[in-house]
Amino acid sequence: GATYEPDLDNALCHDANADLGLAYDFLHPFMTEADRALVRTLLARMTAERQAYGVGMSPAAVSTNWRTHHDHIVIAALAIEGEAGYDAAVYETNIEKLRSFNSAYGVTSSGLPHEGLAYFAFGMHWGALSMLATARRGDNLFETTHYYRSLHYALRETAPWAEGYVFGHGDGGGWSTGTGASSFYT
Repeated sequence: GATYEPDLDNALCHDANADLGLAYDFLHPFMTEADRALVRTLLARMTAERQAYGVGMSPAAVSTNWRTHHDHIVIAALAIEGEAGYDAAVYETNIEKLRSFNSAYGVTSSGLPHEGLAYFAFGMHWGALSMLATARRGDNLFETTHYYRSLHYALRETAPWAEGYVFGHGDGGGWSTGTGASSFYT
């Protein structure tokens, strides 16, 4: 039958699946070892020798939602951390990219995202979870970067009279900007 081969030349890496990694993580205690091995093998093949988009780029280039949105690779890889097939470099290479994004070019010192809130929230859907993984491993980017201030910025942009309406520029303003997404749950 067909064999899954990750597209290692594709910088956007659409063929990795963080949802599978999260499901594996949550369901791990309830699975048989044979089931775990099957999913672990697929996660390893999706993530081995991969990097999230933005890793290795100049700090100024690490400024858009695409640089954090593709942290789904990191989440998928971390689901099998310590198990056969885990590639530690997937996580380790991502830390400086996250630090750069949230310290300078993706989020300013006031908390203002480089892009509108919709794009920022889109990128941080996986970026925030990746930062949570970093914090759990001793490098708390929530405290050492401007990310926490971005939460304050989103609050300051919320209209006081209209539930869910967010001011802002471009398509970052208006109803349903994505700011209610998991980006800000953390």
